[in-house]
Amino acid sequence: MVRCGVSSRCPIASAQTRFLRCLTVFCLIAAGWLCAPQATAQAGLQEVRAGLFITSLSAIDPRDGSFRVAAFAWFADPQGRFDPTRDMEVIARSASVEPFEKQPLAGGGTYTAVLIDAVVDHGFDVRDYPFDRQTLRFELESALPSDQLVFRPDVSDSRISADVNSPGWRIGTLSLTSTSRTYETGFGHRPAGASFSRITADIEISRKLSPFVFEKFAGFFVALLITGLVLMVPVAELGTRVGMTTGSIFAAVFNRYRLEDGIGFDAVFGVVDQVSLLTFSAILSMLLLSLTTHRVQMSRGVAAAGLLNRRVGAVVLAVHALLLGLAFAVAMA
Repeated sequence: MVRCGVSSRCPIASAQTRFLRCLTVFCLIAAGWLCAPQATAQAGLQEVRAGLFITSLSAIDPRDGSFRVAAFAWFADPQGRFDPTRDMEVIARSASVEPFEKQPLAGGGTYTAVLIDAVVDHGFDVRDYPFDRQTLRFELESALPSDQLVFRPDVSDSRISADVNSPGWRIGTLSLTSTSRTYETGFGHRPAGASFSRITADIEISRKLSPFVFEKFAGFFVALLITGLVLMVPVAELGTRVGMTTGSIFAAVFNRYRLEDGIGFDAVFGVVDQVSLLTFSAILSMLLLSLTTHRVQMSRGVAAAGLLNRRVGAVVLAVHALLLGLAFAVAMA
């Protein structure tokens, strides 16, 4: 009879040893395979704290659809790998990024600061011009996808400098948030639909109003005044009434072009369009009234024509004055 002990020359013992060794190696490989992606992802994701100090805000131009901003931007990266000149993009028509400072953080990582000067495209909402308020948006975007780099806003330390002054505008507050932008393209080297982290700075501004703000609408008011004075001209003097009405049209048209030069073309029905429409409506109504009263005067006499002129004319002026006041009240609210 052959005995089988613990001798390494025993076939059964050797098979058991080899099996245990293979099982151990397989478990180690499986554990490494399961843990490696998580460890890699955790090590590869950068969370960078970013902040802004706005030092200049100028050339706010609704006609061109742009504004210019200068800012001091800083980035604190615990991993010490972030380079703003390589890993960050300014979302703007044109921009310059100048390195300013780089130093190690006390707890590890790096602090990097840059100076940014950019001309940014902006869609201005001029429906309430000249009583409008705007929210200017300035954005910095990661050059790496969101699964590799994420910006965290340094809200507590981000500010607008007290020295910022933009003629014609009152500077409000700064709001700093972290957003994400998903693109429809893969830019030729990655799958489409990749998202990129952004730092979004929203700057509230409002147009400064002078005591003579209604001077901007002086041409319309002059046109309405001339239109009202037409009622004082005798109904028999049709030529004079038509001539005054025609003169008021020139005043309204001049004011319309003057305001369009200030805000540019915009395909929305704003307060300027409302005032224009109401002014031309009053002029046209008064012109039709002049023609009607002239015909009444020819058929029924001067007294009947004069009564119609006063009553209808008063209603026309009252309705248009009420609508103009309502348009201004809504715009200024």
